[in-house]
Amino acid sequence: MDIAKILTWVVRIDGTRNRGILFSGIESVCIEPQQNIIGTGEGELIKSKYSIAVVAGLVVLVVAAPSAWARKKHKTVSPDDPTYMVYQLLNDSYGGKLTDFYMLAGVHADPQSPGNQLQRVIRVDYDKDRFFGRFRIDVREVGKMDPAQLKTYDAKQVYNFGNSDVAKFEKLDPGPLGGTGDLYLKPTSDGPLAPAPITDEVREEYDTLITRYILPALKKK
Repeated sequence: MDIAKILTWVVRIDGTRNRGILFSGIESVCIEPQQNIIGTGEGELIKSKYSIAVVAGLVVLVVAAPSAWARKKHKTVSPDDPTYMVYQLLNDSYGGKLTDFYMLAGVHADPQSPGNQLQRVIRVDYDKDRFFGRFRIDVREVGKMDPAQLKTYDAKQVYNFGNSDVAKFEKLDPGPLGGTGDLYLKPTSDGPLAPAPITDEVREEYDTLITRYILPALKKK
């Protein structure tokens, strides 16, 4: 039987010219066409030695490159960045996870009712393995509480008194709030939370929650 020759193309990733993929992030990818000659007949099958390179190359890109890219990106973040500091603490002392951590976060004037004050209470959640919303802060408010009430109710109970969130922050990577994957949500006129612009004022509020309340509380826990 005559052997039918079929020309096919495969992608070969040249490891010598793409070391950056494995070691310092994706910088360049060399893709070269290769000819495969596939023969059939009498149980004979001839394949190029590069025929499995596509699968192996894709595994390298999916697994190795993202982590290398993340390491390279985080090197540019200041060690004084609030998100960087809280991530370091949570990874080193909490195993990279924090679930439903409640705490009071100060009192401020009610913008809707001058003269009145509101007690702010937050819930913090973190999982280093999440690709989205890795670090979350949910914010609620109740009327200012007197000392007896503060002794009677814990932060989780106060949070539940608030009924609904007045703001929500979601952070992915260290750095100023507003990077890729970051979200700020606040109530709409209809009630539900919805994405809102991340302004300098919003960034300041986010940083303050971390540096003034969250970090000190986590260090004491």
